[in-house]
Amino acid sequence: MNYFPEISHIDQEKYPETIVTGSVVELSANPVHCYLLWECYVRFMDLSKPLPDVPVYEQHRHSDPITAEFDKKNNRPSDFWVDFSIEQQIEIRDEILEDAFPYDWLKGKEREEVIKPWLHWKAGPDRIEQLTWKYKVKRLLIQLFIGFP
Repeated sequence: MNYFPEISHIDQEKYPETIVTGSVVELSANPVHCYLLWECYVRFMDLSKPLPDVPVYEQHRHSDPITAEFDKKNNRPSDFWVDFSIEQQIEIRDEILEDAFPYDWLKGKEREEVIKPWLHWKAGPDRIEQLTWKYKVKRLLIQLFIGFP
């Protein structure tokens, strides 16, 4: 079972091409992932705030003027998420999910977000993956045979 949250313009006849459909396949028995996707959409569309500080936006933060100003004002390290291994990023995601599951999304009040993740999480230099030929072959085989990124 999948969820497909959809956002469209209020005037669908005038703007028929403004539909954005997400796909949530994780743990379809619980709608928390839909709420998280919705929060991501809302935050992305809020032009008064910087982009969420997540790995997927890392290479585009400098392109958004509000985000670039926020990063400069708060001394955010450039390429902050690059220093984390994939395993560490997964651990951080799991930590965030642990906090999101018990939260009452329908009745809950606004929660404080992590604004400066570089103060909250530190990259483990011993865990950074080195791009050696062994690492590249291992990742390539995993991607080819298992389909895992």
